[in-house]
Amino acid sequence: MDKLNKSLEFLKLLSTTASETLIIKGNNENYFKLIKASVETLFTKCDENDYNVRLTAEESLNKFVQNLKEAVLTRIRVELYRIIKHNPNVGPNALK
Repeated sequence: MDKLNKSLEFLKLLSTTASETLIIKGNNENYFKLIKASVETLFTKCDENDYNVRLTAEESLNKFVQNLKEAVLTRIRVELYRIIKHNPNVGPNALK
């Protein structure tokens, strides 16, 4: 649950800060690490038993992907594929 809260805080930061400053890769050397950690955490929370956690994680993941520009979207798709392929915690509910 702590990871979910951290991911949500990161998403709030994305939505309240000018997207151009965050999307420029040079502004943060750990940019793709943050994206990967956030997406992985949200994706694993999509398979939780608690409905509210699943719903919040799904909504946050949707907002996260929608707020990124097309150039970064390809990288997110690659990371999602890796998470689905290599993470045993991602169950069938997370893929819906």
